[in-house]
Amino acid sequence: MVNVSKTISYSEIKDDRIHIGLNEYGIYSVYFFPVSACKYQHELRPSTNTNFICIDRDASMLFLEREYFTILADRKCACQYITYYPKREVWNILDRLDHLVQLLQNEIDNPSLGEGLDDDMVNYCEEHFDLFFYKVVSTLANDNAGLNYMKVNRTIILDFYQRFIYYMRELFMKEPCKKYLCVAAAF
Repeated sequence: MVNVSKTISYSEIKDDRIHIGLNEYGIYSVYFFPVSACKYQHELRPSTNTNFICIDRDASMLFLEREYFTILADRKCACQYITYYPKREVWNILDRLDHLVQLLQNEIDNPSLGEGLDDDMVNYCEEHFDLFFYKVVSTLANDNAGLNYMKVNRTIILDFYQRFIYYMRELFMKEPCKKYLCVAAAF
């Protein structure tokens, strides 16, 4: 009988990752890039900036916007969304995400996880990644299918947040003179 109760390792999900584009444009994406001042009201993409990340709009909405970043509609055009965050506020958000990562890694039963995680995150993983295999193997092995399924989802969610935190810090390390983070999207 196959033992599937082991912890799912990072290497097992390397293909099942929420994409974070580094300095690349994506359709239906949200862009994160550092700026010197809040004056780029017309820029939805970091065309003059070579240091940015982009994330699929749905993933951004579920994993970042609900709890951490809010993208506001531009007064001039309802299909443009631009919000600026001072660097200090970005560091506070990243600290909150770090805390969430620690809970996911070490205290999966902590009740405060319910505030940071949403059922829609698991649904997103289920829709975008082939996780059916993990459910079937767990069931065949008489193991708790739900627990193993959540471990896989948790690993994907952890991977996303860890990479996002790392890349966000890198954005400002590469351009330390920039004082704001611009979060922009167009629909």
